[in-house]
Amino acid sequence: MTSLTVQQVNANLFIGHAMKSTYKLAVFLFIAILPSLGYSESILKLGEGVNLFAINGKEIPKGSGFLSTKSEFSLPDSGTNQILVSYTADIKNGDSYELEESELSVIKFAASDQQITLSAPSISSTKQLEAFSTHLNWSLTTSDNTPVSYKVNRLPLEGFRIGVDYEQKLSEFNRTSAEAAIPPAEAIAPPVEPIDAHDTEQAVILKMLQHWYKLASPETREKFKASL
Repeated sequence: MTSLTVQQVNANLFIGHAMKSTYKLAVFLFIAILPSLGYSESILKLGEGVNLFAINGKEIPKGSGFLSTKSEFSLPDSGTNQILVSYTADIKNGDSYELEESELSVIKFAASDQQITLSAPSISSTKQLEAFSTHLNWSLTTSDNTPVSYKVNRLPLEGFRIGVDYEQKLSEFNRTSAEAAIPPAEAIAPPVEPIDAHDTEQAVILKMLQHWYKLASPETREKFKASL
């Protein structure tokens, strides 16, 4: 086995340390410039009884909406966001209580690296729920209880909601002149998965590739696949 001099060992240790330091610096710089590139995130918190079905035209995973137990969601910090929601109220009917759901609401608002909470007024009767579905008087506030301005419309939907393609419904809605609609030209990038400073080099690269792949058009994706 070839022996190494003290100088060679020290040199190898120095190079290894330098490479690790360079990588950590690269990760730090990448994380630091994310906000300036529009990749930072805001957090949407759901109040009691609020059901979230889609974010920026994309349906959230199954087990969400009425059946979801998750109350916090990431939003891309790109200015305007659009969400599809409803509210479930516990309505007293005689000696028992029944769960009744409001009409679907499309809400458009601006977020900028902040925590936002969406909640509904206290509802205890069918009449109050019907009034809420008409007026859509949601409450949208920041962590310091500052009101957030928003636009809202009902999503036209008839019959049962089981099996509804919310992405298609929102695509149709966004081609209208409704206040809460977002034209296709203003489509918002999907949320970015946060990058942890402790991720390995390959994990960071993977997250970056996944992010840019989501942003690419179908044609660009096919060209990318063909180039591999």
